[in-house]
Amino acid sequence: MKNRILALLTTGHFVNDTYQGALAALLPFLITEHNLSYAAVTGILFAANIASSLIQPVIGYVSDKKPCPWIIPISLVMVGGGIAALGMLPDYTLLLIAAIIGGLGMAGIHPEGARMVNVISGERKGFAMSWFGVGGNLGIAIGPIFASAVAYELGLKYTWILFIPAVIMAAIFALKMKYLEPVDEKVNEKEEKSRQENRKNRWGMFCILTLAVNVRSILFFAMLAFVPIFWSTVLHQSKGSSGMALAVMNIMYVFGNICGGRLSDEIGNEMAILIGSAGLVPLLPLLLVISSPGIGLLVFAGIGFFMALSYSPSIVLGQEYLPKNIGLSSGVTLGLALSVGGITTPIFGKMADLWGLKAALVIPAMLPILMLAIAVVLLPQIWAFIGSRKLKAVHAS
Repeated sequence: MKNRILALLTTGHFVNDTYQGALAALLPFLITEHNLSYAAVTGILFAANIASSLIQPVIGYVSDKKPCPWIIPISLVMVGGGIAALGMLPDYTLLLIAAIIGGLGMAGIHPEGARMVNVISGERKGFAMSWFGVGGNLGIAIGPIFASAVAYELGLKYTWILFIPAVIMAAIFALKMKYLEPVDEKVNEKEEKSRQENRKNRWGMFCILTLAVNVRSILFFAMLAFVPIFWSTVLHQSKGSSGMALAVMNIMYVFGNICGGRLSDEIGNEMAILIGSAGLVPLLPLLLVISSPGIGLLVFAGIGFFMALSYSPSIVLGQEYLPKNIGLSSGVTLGLALSVGGITTPIFGKMADLWGLKAALVIPAMLPILMLAIAVVLLPQIWAFIGSRKLKAVHAS
């Protein structure tokens, strides 16, 4: 039963995040159809992302007070309807409204889904969360292909087709709700009660972890934006093959996500985050010096793998830091914190316009050092050492 529920949540995450990828793919078609400026069209993307990011902690907080699995099928209808409507609306104001509705829909499954994964996964939380994350990763990868195929082959007026997967998935969730609601109420009831009574929220550590997630988000979005450009301009490869370079990074990101979940169950979330951060330290600076396409692909693969290694452990660790607010924790680590990456990417783009692509990559290349420092701070051994030193000082005095 638990595996089936995990499969259902993972599939729902896949369908949901397909629309996140689809939104970006529709932007070039909207530029042509409505004669939009780059600022206007990025405003559509910004509206969806901000709506999604800001509402996720709210949904998480509410789900901590009263579990609401019904938010998942409702959100699927909203995200599918909002994104599908973009191709059929006549003016910019309506496009923004549709994007906001779609963004709000994108938000629903993340805090509630991650909270339910935590409830059903027992001692294998990292492994279960990694598969939940893989669903989203694959959705983001497939979404652009699906949306581009519909818009290019049939035209924007046929984007209603994009609504079909959301409706089907929402119907499946509605039919399976009788299995989800008892799970929420009964699975691990004793374990959950004990955890709520015996553990307190560790807000300080959660804030430090959120900083680490923010830094990784900045790096992730910078790589999404710059890898295709780096491939064609710095490594002098064809623009047509730039998608391959990004695909290599994304495929290894999925693989790293799975490995990170297993690793966190074996050696702990903090150590998995530390290894992921340490692996990035030598890789990112290589972007400033490499000139070989072959080496470039290896570097992209390594970056994708090690970036993802800390994805699931960060979510699970956040839930451990806030045992009384698992939904809120998931909403922050999956939603609000990730919005920082989307906000900072245009800054790096402006730097690239002014000083060149390699100059713009200097700051992202240094970010893994900050990630590693934060990962060290998260280690319980560090705090145990500090505590022992303080205790010795007290005894000495």
